Amino acid sequence: MPLLMLQARESVMTHFRPILNAHGVTEQQWRIVRLLLDSRPMEPREISRLCGISSPSLVGVMTRMEEMGLITRKRMDHDQRRLMVSLTAKSRSLAARMAPEIDATYGRIEERVGIESCDRLYELLDAVIAALRTDTTASDDED
Repeated sequence: MPLLMLQARESVMTHFRPILNAHGVTEQQWRIVRLLLDSRPMEPREISRLCGISSPSLVGVMTRMEEMGLITRKRMDHDQRRLMVSLTAKSRSLAARMAPEIDATYGRIEERVGIESCDRLYELLDAVIAALRTDTTASDDED
């Protein structure tokens, strides 16, 4: 199962990589932008878990993103050890410029695979994630 899931991911990503490359962002950077676009500012540990990026890798990715002007990191007032990561106007503008290409790519994938199959796949993947979620992941969600 893990090998098939990796092969499926790679098959999908081959359609998105040219867009990411053309706009100068990596897959990991794009995952972070997409996550924060659809949510609120987050702590790095949440980003790491939700984007599937190890903590050591995330430090380097976020440093580069901050240098590029894509994110800001701000210490929390009540606990200076904790950081909140937010998107900048530049990253929101980048995402808006990329949106037509990303949406068109999703459309082409849905045409090839079938929208019903894509919908079933989303449901199945959500079910697998929920069913196999570890106790620590579940308890993180309750924080």
